[in-house]
Amino acid sequence: LVGVLCQLPDQLAGCLQEEEEEGVGSALLPQPYYRRVGACMLECMQRLHASLTVHSDATRSAQAAEGVGGIGKDKMACVHFLSSLLGKVALRGHRDALLSVLVPALEERSEGDPLWSALCRELFLRVPPLAMEGTLEGVLAHTTPSLLPSCPAHRLLGDILLASNRAKFVLTQKLFLHWVPPSPLSSLLSHTLAGYLSSRPTFHPVLLDALVRALGVWSDPSALRHMEHGHRVWLSRLLLLGLACLPRDRLVDRESGVCCVLCV
Repeated sequence: LVGVLCQLPDQLAGCLQEEEEEGVGSALLPQPYYRRVGACMLECMQRLHASLTVHSDATRSAQAAEGVGGIGKDKMACVHFLSSLLGKVALRGHRDALLSVLVPALEERSEGDPLWSALCRELFLRVPPLAMEGTLEGVLAHTTPSLLPSCPAHRLLGDILLASNRAKFVLTQKLFLHWVPPSPLSSLLSHTLAGYLSSRPTFHPVLLDALVRALGVWSDPSALRHMEHGHRVWLSRLLLLGLACLPRDRLVDRESGVCCVLCV
């Protein structure tokens, strides 16, 4: 079913070329089609949230903030299907059309609602490993930047950094060290990524390790000669934001190691 849903625009491409001239079938062109898929995914999650709310109390909602909590296995099967669909769309290169609809709506609904946050966390956590990088990159690109502990990125991703080794690798190495976003978005995305990695004290050791690795890359003599300007700007922003977000006691614990890298 996931494959059929994702292949539909491509399978109908030949027919749509003829109908497009008459103004028919535009809803099945890739951009509007995947935006509609995003809206349908949101509607499905709304119904799931309503069902869970009816059968849960305030205690269960509070437990859900730390993970799956009171979400039953039958309900999680629905979320897992949506995760597979999201991953497949990301692999086919249409993630932005879908996430441009889904992420802002989830960001709004998850504010002050632990159950919505738990659903969002599970949705992105269960994305297939091959699609994790593209999905997380898209989520960060469509999330409102913030350096506050209650940042929207944390409401959507929760503790995915600690719950998934693949997500941790993507966030702290693939994106932190090697991602070079388009210049107009670089500043916003660096705030979003740094804000998420510093949003909880349990994330701080992971962020500190990422900063030490980034300092090593940033100060490497070979990188000074060969690194693109945009990549260097990206690393510089993350280093400054990450160090500014970490509490003083964390920096003191590893201060000597960081200073050694800075002096190379």
